[in-house]
Amino acid sequence: MNSHFLAGPKMRAGIALLSLVPLLAQRPNPGPSPSPDPAMEAALKALMPVTSGVREDDHPALAVRNGRAWVAWVSYSETEGTSHVYAASFEGAKWSEPAQVTEIAGDYHKPAIAVDGNNAVWVAWPAQVRGNWDIYARALRGKTWSKTERLTTDAAADVSPQLAAAGSRVLLVWQSMRGKSLDILYRLHSNSWGKEGFVTENAANDWEPVVAASPKEDVFYVAWDSYRGDYDVFLRTLAGTTWSAEIPVAASSRLENHASLFVDASERAWITWETGPEAWASDSADGGLRPRREIGFACYQNGKLYTSPDAQAALAKLAGKAGMEAGSIAVAADGQLRLFFRTARNVNWLNVQSTVWEPGSWRKPEPILNSEGRIDQRIVAANLGSRVLAVYPAGSAHNTVYAQLFEPAGSTPPLTPAPPLTAKAAPPPPSRHVLNGYQLVWGDLHRHTDISEDGGTNDGSLMDTMRYSADAAGLDFIGVTDHTRYLPRRYNLWRIQQISDLYYKPGVFSPMHAYERSQYSPWGHRNIVHLNRDYTPVPGSYDIGDTGVSPDGLFRMLKGKKALSIPHTSAWANKQVSWEYNDPDIERVVEIYQGLRSTYEYNGAPDPAGRAIYEKDSKNFIWNALEKKLKLGFIASSDHRSTHMSFAAVYVKTLDRDGIFEGLRARRTYASTDKILVDFRIGSALMGEETVVAGIPELTVAVKGTAAISKIDIVKNGKFVYSTDKSQFTFRDEGYAGEECYYYVRVIQTDKNMAWASPIWVRR
Repeated sequence: MNSHFLAGPKMRAGIALLSLVPLLAQRPNPGPSPSPDPAMEAALKALMPVTSGVREDDHPALAVRNGRAWVAWVSYSETEGTSHVYAASFEGAKWSEPAQVTEIAGDYHKPAIAVDGNNAVWVAWPAQVRGNWDIYARALRGKTWSKTERLTTDAAADVSPQLAAAGSRVLLVWQSMRGKSLDILYRLHSNSWGKEGFVTENAANDWEPVVAASPKEDVFYVAWDSYRGDYDVFLRTLAGTTWSAEIPVAASSRLENHASLFVDASERAWITWETGPEAWASDSADGGLRPRREIGFACYQNGKLYTSPDAQAALAKLAGKAGMEAGSIAVAADGQLRLFFRTARNVNWLNVQSTVWEPGSWRKPEPILNSEGRIDQRIVAANLGSRVLAVYPAGSAHNTVYAQLFEPAGSTPPLTPAPPLTAKAAPPPPSRHVLNGYQLVWGDLHRHTDISEDGGTNDGSLMDTMRYSADAAGLDFIGVTDHTRYLPRRYNLWRIQQISDLYYKPGVFSPMHAYERSQYSPWGHRNIVHLNRDYTPVPGSYDIGDTGVSPDGLFRMLKGKKALSIPHTSAWANKQVSWEYNDPDIERVVEIYQGLRSTYEYNGAPDPAGRAIYEKDSKNFIWNALEKKLKLGFIASSDHRSTHMSFAAVYVKTLDRDGIFEGLRARRTYASTDKILVDFRIGSALMGEETVVAGIPELTVAVKGTAAISKIDIVKNGKFVYSTDKSQFTFRDEGYAGEECYYYVRVIQTDKNMAWASPIWVRR
């Protein structure tokens, strides 16, 4: 036999395996395997999957009548890239097969459901048709669905529908921006749909209404939260055709939002909400939009509001370090109160738990299996016979809707009359600044949500981001820039694109289509902004050895796509941006400052928050880019968790996506850490432009600060050539000898806030 053959790799492996046999035979017996856990088995058996898990099923709505429960939800197909609304019923311990409510696949959002006194099942949902979001509805009578009916027609987006039925009457409420603020609207169906009306009509933004009907079926209750310098919760009732006055339910200086409603057999309306810190989303480098939250609750009966101070204090203690949110109360016929909520499982996901009030304390919360989900996934609950039915989505890896029945337990907390509350006034509308026919708008093109798991839930949800942008930050535009590595799950991308359309209103508020590509040096980090929704993210990777598409490849793929690439954190650690990679048609502006990390102006530049520069030996600061003759305008933006200290200021022709995109492309921009007004010109040339001068360049500067001016600097070709503490001045560069150069303006206030106007490039 050939010795070479004996030494081959297959034979060697075989010999090695045979040599292990005696050792394996001598291993000690590990003993019996673990036995099944009866408690775990019982908990799993109690779970009722409403959906199959094949599609992304999310945002269930629940209605119960005559011992039968109905659930509606939105369902997204990863393979088709479209959605449907489905409904299913539960009766006699069995779920029906899901029924497709929407007739064609489309772009649908959170549905609502109600069952009227004639057992007609009403389902309503927002749908985007030909660029407009409206509310559509159908009713199931017996086994026949009615024709789909369009219930709103306004050009503004109509979203967040909720339904409730009182006898044969059905009340629809929803949220829309009819003017320049979000209001709550309604339509009442009694034989036919009545005309549209307002539940709220004021200068404040009113958010996410909920509605419930009384057991006597003569009164509707509507709750919502409203931004009055902070979020407060309000309630109104509709008896017959008469609306009550607005009733403040929670109106402290803390954040109070995300209301839910339950009306029990004793005609008591239970309102729950989330409570957060004072000065939510104010100036912070790392505070985020989702700090620890607790649940507040109150009870409204016979025109009076009641609270339970002891139960509320005990609930705050029970929340612990992890906090609790997304509260939903159900009260059984004999007054036994059960609270459902979500609490943090880890930095990215929350689980559903349940507790009941027992005299003097809350019972130890009961974790609910298979409930891991996002911070914007709500629990809905209703009485079904003597038990409580809870329905919730689980969505860490794939969204599935589950249901579970709970036996009655506990009691009702003791109630005392609530102290009178005064509703705050709506904040005044923002002032507008116009320069040479261009309107100044404020935005942020670098915000993450909980989709970017590296930032955790403290980044907040997509809805938190819309709220922050429209309210706390007072922005005119926002770009959600979640990382590409979380977007291969198409549902994530679809949700980002969808909410950007849901809250878009030209002339008022413009969410931009965007995402972030994160790569190691020398390719670095870039935010990509698209004018239109029809884009697919260009792959980028955070992992060494899996580098994704290079910047040059990115530029080629963005050609002709109405897209911009915005580099950021250019001198940060090992994720630096080499200025060897540039496309002057696609990279028009750069993020010179961000609230999370630092300034990237030049090595040793002052940082408003007093933080150290990351890499002092880097050659990838903004001055290095300008030295290489790159023509880049300046913006500031937030990144993870930072709030209210990074603004992208853009002078636009029109306050809409087209105008903002054109202003960015034209570099009529500046970066600011507060809403400092900056006007910088050379002759007729505005910031970001190129100009030809016949003689000496004359710079005109006007600044209106938010605090006293400490210093305004003129930078020319990487050198400080003039400084003053005057807010308005003209500077003539007598040393100009005809060379091609750039000038920009930097503002420093006494409170350390800063602004950087985009350069103007000059030649003779």
